[in-house]
Amino acid sequence: MSNLTGESKRFNLLPGREANVDAVLKRKCNKTSSLTGCVIDCRHDKVNHIKVLLFGCENLYETFTNKEGFFWFEHVCEGKYSVILPLYCIQKDVSIYGKKNTCRIKIHSKHRPLFFKKLIYKALRFILKKRRG
Repeated sequence: MSNLTGESKRFNLLPGREANVDAVLKRKCNKTSSLTGCVIDCRHDKVNHIKVLLFGCENLYETFTNKEGFFWFEHVCEGKYSVILPLYCIQKDVSIYGKKNTCRIKIHSKHRPLFFKKLIYKALRFILKKRRG
């Protein structure tokens, strides 16, 4: 089971384990953009992906699919989408901060190629714009 405390933790959520998630990306102006979702799956199979369910997102699947497999959105149902990240990217690029069942995923850019960074910028801007109406 995941041991989420105030300290930084590696991603270790088991299938079915729910947690509120903030995916946080620091911009050049040192502000953060965040989005909230729910971890719905962490499959340890030959694909090794996690899924983070996001609420209130529309038209994300066609817009933000990355065929390289680093970061993309998958349509779920009823306007809900999941963020899918391979576990090897999580291990290098993401730390988790949180208490009890809430946590924050911080994406570290130093390990990530440029196209990955730009894709996350686009995705976060799109989601925040949609959520603000």
